[in-house]
Amino acid sequence: MNQIDLPPEGGAARALYAAIPRIRRARGWRLYTDGARRLVDLWQCGGGALFGHKTPSAVRELKSAADRGLFAGYPSHYEDRLLRALARLFPAKAFRLYASRAEAQAAAGLAGLAGPLPLWRPFSPAAREIEKSAAFLGALPFPAAPAALVLERAFAGRFPPPPPLPPFILAAASRAVCTLLASPERGAARWPEITRAVTASGLWRLEGIYLWRDWKEAQAQADKEKKHAEAFLRFLEAGFLIPPESESPLILPGELSPGEARALAALFHER
Repeated sequence: MNQIDLPPEGGAARALYAAIPRIRRARGWRLYTDGARRLVDLWQCGGGALFGHKTPSAVRELKSAADRGLFAGYPSHYEDRLLRALARLFPAKAFRLYASRAEAQAAAGLAGLAGPLPLWRPFSPAAREIEKSAAFLGALPFPAAPAALVLERAFAGRFPPPPPLPPFILAAASRAVCTLLASPERGAARWPEITRAVTASGLWRLEGIYLWRDWKEAQAQADKEKKHAEAFLRFLEAGFLIPPESESPLILPGELSPGEARALAALFHER
């Protein structure tokens, strides 16, 4: 197994990201590299590719908006479409859309909401509790989606409207939210051999479609990063891409062949 030299003080995720082979194309939950390898995507852009890459509905929306030349960040009706879709997902909430989660977090800090905002993930067992928060970020199922800051309406007045975002991105993001609302079956974990392997491993836990590494509370960060790098390389060599960040979950794809399911289950048996 190849080795990765981790920086002595942080930056492990960047080192692992640099180890990902260049991707030539992506479709569904599979990535195809310049070297003609196929990788099953268990990272899924942190949930941005929850419904796979190159979903037909999002591609249609992108093409439609692009045909109109709507690339620049000018006001458009596409923002209203996304806000209406979010209102169906989070009733009785207010929303602000930012170019990145970092911008959304900074805006929350300026509004007096201290501390990191919780991240709402579709189909996560923790989602209901997070929805009770005064403010949280929604992980929208489109890789280029804006950061959606979800607020209790009483807090909305603290947040001035941010600058408009590119309409072609908003168009695809609104379609992705509609797909999420119409596809509850995506939240079902459907491979019993993987569930059994995860349970038997003692190192991982399965929460819906999310797989979390069970780190010991007293475990040093450097040790976590080293163990995560080892797992990252082991999965990559077996044809699976997992998140470069040690604190991020693996996400089960919406589709696996029987052989891929067996291979993935075997990886969870390994120490």
